[in-house]
Amino acid sequence: REWNAKSAQYYLKKFTSKLDATEIEFNIGAVPIGGPVKRTYTNGLMVVGDAAGQVDPLTGGGIHIAAECAKIAGETASEAIEMGRADAEFLKRYEERWYRKVGANIKKSLKYRKILNQLTDEDINKLVESLKGGELNLFSTSLLRLVKDYPNILRILKEIL
Repeated sequence: REWNAKSAQYYLKKFTSKLDATEIEFNIGAVPIGGPVKRTYTNGLMVVGDAAGQVDPLTGGGIHIAAECAKIAGETASEAIEMGRADAEFLKRYEERWYRKVGANIKKSLKYRKILNQLTDEDINKLVESLKGGELNLFSTSLLRLVKDYPNILRILKEIL
């Protein structure tokens, strides 16, 4: 996919130049929106948050997910210490527990992300335009207008449902 937009750093420099501001430090990193890593535990180790891919693939948000998973990791670590076990077989319960708690939501968001990734900028603009000014509380009316204005939405809805 080809992007026509300029980089975020370009816009930051453009903005700060108008304010006569100076960049002190520049840090950049990617948010892992591809879903959880294959395995979030091994002998003596549990990974949490971005390192584990515990991020909402749709929004890129993850603090609430990471906090929930960190709590589960802490509980599992406490049990491991009490039992004198930190082997992978014991720590596997961490992954099972966090996946039961937040895994289904991450999986669903990943499905939506994959669908959105197929849309062009023009598709997204049409979607937004179709919803603009509508009464979102009248869902059926909004949905009918959306299908009328943007027939390709049926393909997307089929994949979601």
